[in-house]
Amino acid sequence: MQVYTEQFLTCFNFTMGVEGGASTDPNDPGGTTGVGGVTLPEWNRWLLESQQAPRPLESATLDDRKALAYAFYYEPEKLDTVPFPWAIFLFDAAYNLRFGSGAKIAQACLCEHGYYTGDIDGVLGEQSRGALADHPEVAQEAATARIGYHVCATLSSELDGLINRCKALKAKIVSVGL
Repeated sequence: MQVYTEQFLTCFNFTMGVEGGASTDPNDPGGTTGVGGVTLPEWNRWLLESQQAPRPLESATLDDRKALAYAFYYEPEKLDTVPFPWAIFLFDAAYNLRFGSGAKIAQACLCEHGYYTGDIDGVLGEQSRGALADHPEVAQEAATARIGYHVCATLSSELDGLINRCKALKAKIVSVGL
């Protein structure tokens, strides 16, 4: 059985707490989703990559969702090497947006303050990671900036839920005392 770090579990539990339920809404850009926001394509990919027999999305357990989230959104970015406020921001953004979107928002916010001078490319390279480590206080601003990203990329009918999610994310980041 997989053993997870406390930081991953905190990120995962936060995201599951704000993630919507199962949906077959044809207007949902994520398509058919199961409990915890797992989409059908990512479920099928995870089953294949973890060498499991095909099974319905509705059969996904909490442990399945946790393993999928770790494999697809947390581990690829090595978020255990990123300070907590940024780890939760980047994990939730990867889970809820396109992969790399959270890193672009973080890079843009850090750039705005002069803390980052690299490309805003969504890649967490050495310079990005250094700026994240040196400036965790900017994660609050990034949580607010994410609302603007959603406004530009989302149907108005979905904005209330997204704004509430971003407010909860900002409150979680603030709770660590930055």
